[in-house]
Amino acid sequence: MNDKDKEMTIDEIIEFLKDKNVPEFLLNKEGIEANMPLTQEEITEFAEYMVGNKRNIIANRYLTSCMERFGPGINETFAFRHKDIVMDLSERVIERILINEIEQVILDESEDGVFALWRLYTGNELKEKEEGSTWMRDFIDSVLIDAAHRLTAARANQTIH
Repeated sequence: MNDKDKEMTIDEIIEFLKDKNVPEFLLNKEGIEANMPLTQEEITEFAEYMVGNKRNIIANRYLTSCMERFGPGINETFAFRHKDIVMDLSERVIERILINEIEQVILDESEDGVFALWRLYTGNELKEKEEGSTWMRDFIDSVLIDAAHRLTAARANQTIH
């Protein structure tokens, strides 16, 4: 039997999860062994954790798509290119776009809170896999294109004055 076929013990799972920044209740051996049901607070905390993970995955997939579409940026960083504008990007920048341009709007409009975000990201992931949807990538592109237009408009206004 190789290591991939071996089932992990609860202690091994907890040890594995310790450095993954998971919610504390997932490290509670007694609760796991007793198969205790999660409280609503724990369910919400887990959903928040998973939304953060999904956001991070989307940001990294987006950066990878930028590398494939536009090549490296300055100093081998990730870049977005639109016309004569090149923007260096990072995971943090893309996550901020997701939080400010998508998540905050949903949170403001939905009574479901983090669960609405969970549905958005899970649904998007499913559409990407099943239908090849590029909605999320296209949306982030549109935010960056809008920023590029504002930058060039600001430069044009400064030149006139």
